[in-house]
Amino acid sequence: MKVLAVTGKIRKETEKAGVGRLGRVVGSVIFLGSFGAFPIGTAVGGVIMISLFIIGNRMATKYYCGSCGSPLTTKGQGVPVCKISLK
Repeated sequence: MKVLAVTGKIRKETEKAGVGRLGRVVGSVIFLGSFGAFPIGTAVGGVIMISLFIIGNRMATKYYCGSCGSPLTTKGQGVPVCKISLK
């Protein structure tokens, strides 16, 4: 009797609200506030905004099992709820 290995897919979602969203909003506010010190302040504010957008997007990204929907703590692990190995 052959036993087939069942594999599931990882579903990636981005939160609409939370800490990641807060990072993106703070980056935008810093960038808009940096126009007061125009030439150098705007460049520094732009760098800060881009870095906060990248950090905010990484914090807002969550991974879930495609079959049972349970959240994953690391991207490459198996799912303890439905016992499926993930790709």
